[in-house]
Amino acid sequence: MSTRAAPRIHWNRGCGMRIESHRRRVVFPKRGLSLKRTRMPCFGRSIPSRLFCSKGRLRQKMQAGLNLNWLRPFNRASQLVREGGMEHMVVRALGKLTAPALEMGALIFFRRDLEEPGPEPRTIEGITFRVASIADAPLLARGDPASEATVRERLNRGDVCFFAADSRQQVAHYRWATRLPTHLPELNRYFRPGPSEVYLYDLFTFPEYRRLGVDTQCRVLMYSELKRMNARAAYCYVRAGNPAGLRAARRWHQEIGRVWYLRIRGLPTILRGAERLPQIGKS
Repeated sequence: MSTRAAPRIHWNRGCGMRIESHRRRVVFPKRGLSLKRTRMPCFGRSIPSRLFCSKGRLRQKMQAGLNLNWLRPFNRASQLVREGGMEHMVVRALGKLTAPALEMGALIFFRRDLEEPGPEPRTIEGITFRVASIADAPLLARGDPASEATVRERLNRGDVCFFAADSRQQVAHYRWATRLPTHLPELNRYFRPGPSEVYLYDLFTFPEYRRLGVDTQCRVLMYSELKRMNARAAYCYVRAGNPAGLRAARRWHQEIGRVWYLRIRGLPTILRGAERLPQIGKS
């Protein structure tokens, strides 16, 4: 009785993955090269073309019976390195390993002098920018009753929401500003703006509207409205593990400090660097 050896999988720096079986070789290219259907006798199925997309990731699972789920962590690690470097990947990995018993990280705080010139205003086709009112609560909530209640509560206490909407009245982007002390959940502390200062929080751009300049043009509206409200400075923070947010913040704001935190279940939060920011307090 004859037996067939299992196929051997090799990684090649130049061409990607190579599978050798019974003197036949199939090469899976790294970047966007088409691959013809090839029948492998040991599996009895044909392999579809273009298993890899232009960025070198698997487009779909192999039809030849191989289980490639073990590649997913490597693809995710590669994505994290591209976003923020090796340090970003290591911090995220440690966070996954230690959560939820232990959580550690850093918040980077920024300040914006509202007297400085802001972004150049321009129009984006199909997008309008405005300050939210109570009547806009259902629009901002996108049909979620709990979110609508939160929006109404914030507006009633005096917070200001700047948002962008498309021609179908779908929210594309929003951001909030307040003069009141705001809780920082990572630090278990409060950020207290001064009399002529505001704190910026909870900003988000929906995926289908990214890379259109919506965030920048919403800043144009926000900076002008805050100046009209006699605010002289605006503060915000970005998590150290958010490279995209840090790039945007450093473009329009000045970094003023970094606060490290360590939270262990059942114990008080340990902070380092909070004493350098007088706006951060326990209440």
